[in-house]
Amino acid sequence: MIQTTSTDISTERKWSNMTEKPENYPNAQRYEVKLSPEQTPRCPKCKKTMEIIRPTQGKYVITLSGTFYQWVWYYLCNNEQCMDYNKKITFGERLDYGKEQWGKDLLELIGEYVLQGKMNTEQIQWLLKKHYQIALSEHIIRKMQDDVLLLKANQINRKTEQIIAQKRSIILGIDGQDPDNSADAIWALVDLETMRLLRTVKVDSADHTVIHQMIEDTLQQYDVKLCGVVSDKQSNIQKCMEVFYPDIPHQFCTFHFFYNIWKHLEMFDNRIHIEARKLLRASPLYRIAANATITVDEQGTMLDRAEVFEETRNDIIALCGIRSKTFEQLHGVEIYKKIQHYCAEFEQALKTLSKRAPLTSLLSRELSRFRAFLKEYRPRFLQCERFFKKFEKLYRIAYRSDLSSAEIKKQISQLVEYSWGIAQRELEITQRDDLRSFLPNAGITWGKLNGELVRLWDSYQTGLFAYSHLPIDIRTNSRLERGFSVEKMRLLARAGKKKVGFLMQTRGELVLRLSYASPSELSSSILVDFDYFELKQLRSDLRAEISSVTSTWCYKDRSFTGPGSVLSVVSSSCPPC
Repeated sequence: MIQTTSTDISTERKWSNMTEKPENYPNAQRYEVKLSPEQTPRCPKCKKTMEIIRPTQGKYVITLSGTFYQWVWYYLCNNEQCMDYNKKITFGERLDYGKEQWGKDLLELIGEYVLQGKMNTEQIQWLLKKHYQIALSEHIIRKMQDDVLLLKANQINRKTEQIIAQKRSIILGIDGQDPDNSADAIWALVDLETMRLLRTVKVDSADHTVIHQMIEDTLQQYDVKLCGVVSDKQSNIQKCMEVFYPDIPHQFCTFHFFYNIWKHLEMFDNRIHIEARKLLRASPLYRIAANATITVDEQGTMLDRAEVFEETRNDIIALCGIRSKTFEQLHGVEIYKKIQHYCAEFEQALKTLSKRAPLTSLLSRELSRFRAFLKEYRPRFLQCERFFKKFEKLYRIAYRSDLSSAEIKKQISQLVEYSWGIAQRELEITQRDDLRSFLPNAGITWGKLNGELVRLWDSYQTGLFAYSHLPIDIRTNSRLERGFSVEKMRLLARAGKKKVGFLMQTRGELVLRLSYASPSELSSSILVDFDYFELKQLRSDLRAEISSVTSTWCYKDRSFTGPGSVLSVVSSSCPPC
């Protein structure tokens, strides 16, 4: 174990300028990477005796076991016919990785913290200090985090190539992610049979021709055929399939179909929730003035209002806190049911109070207001419940595995026809073509809700059952999208803040590989088949990406020509005075 001095930490100067001083490491142990004197160095390829190149100086390496002064002996093959002629190689285990000052075991540990612990920079810094007495700057830890990502992503790519090499065809899942409004979108192409990320592409905009090129590059890279595509119903992907792959099955994601319906149902239900919260929060059972009192019986007993209504206030806070749960619960319906139950309980409690007591009068008045709300919104409540039950039935039918796609389509069509009848009556239309799409909004009516179900069904049904023509039953690309969610959560953990657009732009493609890797891959050593020159190239590519993203952050060298241009245009257009 070692304890570094304060001069070991600097985010502004290179570590090599500060840590190579012998006085910084008085207890460093000497460590030599060489063959023993009894062994004759022979070339691994031609078996000829090799020339020994003695080191001129050593290097300090910080490891989990302490600090070592490492000396590396190189060996040179002088056989001109050998493949390794004039190539320097080493015999023995190095403590460092590449030309870094950090031990391989330290990098492995940080790899565990990053890949399995999903820890951020400050957490890693604290753990190293606490358990190993190693003080590293945040700058160095970030650099090592990047090395971990580069090495692991490269390993995952090689594993993917091995898996896909055994296949002749793929079912492609396609989706994109916008890291930032001003940044290029990251598109992911995933084989949905093996759930391996095949390719990521960053583009400013992706029309159907760009997506076609993405697909073709992927097929060429892995030398496979395309037997199907699964995606949400994006117009650019849909047009790409219609134009370039008309004979390839294109399955529309069933989850997106139902999610689009759900968002409209939520907005229809939301009106009940909004009005219920207004009602409850305006009630004297919730709003309690400081130091206010209330008469509670005929004898004129005065009590503190806050004490009397403390629990009713807590009840109302709980009622207003009810939330919707996608595909499972509507908060408007739930708060309506709770208010019904609350009124029944209060009426039972009022039977024990005198009818002449002022408190009884206040409670009765509030119950009347609650009952009036229940009566006013009962039709909407019943409509929400009715539509929700239909939604649940549609969802169950769509994912049934014991029915053929034709039977599922038939049963869903029958249920949708009931909604079409409602839409015709409420919206006073006769043709389905009269239905128009709209974003979820608070003004949605019962007729529009049912009409949107009909419109979405007519729009989606042509691609909802393409799974019957795929080698395996795949009806959704939600697992692909889950990869984006996992990526964002990892970056949020690393950044320790909500805004991770920059990390998505620069490290998003690397972290996405982790989302589609198996637990055994993530836990395996990041230094298997380690090649320093490969890591050097990966680092160079990452730096180039970072430079590209940050190039517009500050225009230090730009000369602004706008003012002069304005004057030039004006002077050329206006006659001289």
